[in-house]
Amino acid sequence: MKFDNYTIIARLFPALLTSIPLFVLYFFSLNPSLENFLSGLFSLQVASDITISLALLYGFSQLNRFLSKQLFEKKIFSDGLYLPTTNCLLNRDQSFSDEFKTKLHSKIKTDFGIEILAKAEEAKDELKARKIISEAVGQIRSKVVAGRLTEQHNAEYGFVRNLVGGSVASLSFSIINVGVFGLLSYNTNAIVITMVLGFVYLLVLIFSKKVILSFGQHYARILIQEYMAK
Repeated sequence: MKFDNYTIIARLFPALLTSIPLFVLYFFSLNPSLENFLSGLFSLQVASDITISLALLYGFSQLNRFLSKQLFEKKIFSDGLYLPTTNCLLNRDQSFSDEFKTKLHSKIKTDFGIEILAKAEEAKDELKARKIISEAVGQIRSKVVAGRLTEQHNAEYGFVRNLVGGSVASLSFSIINVGVFGLLSYNTNAIVITMVLGFVYLLVLIFSKKVILSFGQHYARILIQEYMAK
């Protein structure tokens, strides 16, 4: 795993946050002590075996990314055609002024040879317009590469998207933990912690669409603004 800024913020942090239910299951099955649990969690004693811990962390980061893309991003953005970066380049979108979009479309044509459909053509065939814009956005990302603000907002978007995806699995593990510590190996502390965690993951899932859209729109605006500034 390459530990650059994006990997740490967008993949590592969500993996750590969504792996806590497994840590609860592991810890309380061996040492049912709330004090030791908190000490172990915040000192990251679970990472005592570095090889296994990194492997599990990498596995969680990949699982989070897969679930977030398959269950949320593809559905919310219709497989990429309705991403905020695509929406904001449409003629009918109000994210930027008409004057700004005219300059933006002109710059895209000059830089990449891609001509964004005019308003009348867009109205007749919006799907085609979106496909052309999606191709243009791919070129814009390559040109901007790692703009200071773009990189930060992309990492923030990746964080919330992967956290949402990971919350699906984490909520499931929390439910399993309630069963384990409520029926098989009763432990009040473990149940309370698990229920709090489960509630947090549930809230993340309830507001998932709103949060993903919000962070996606912020990223789209910054990407376009930094592209125009080049």
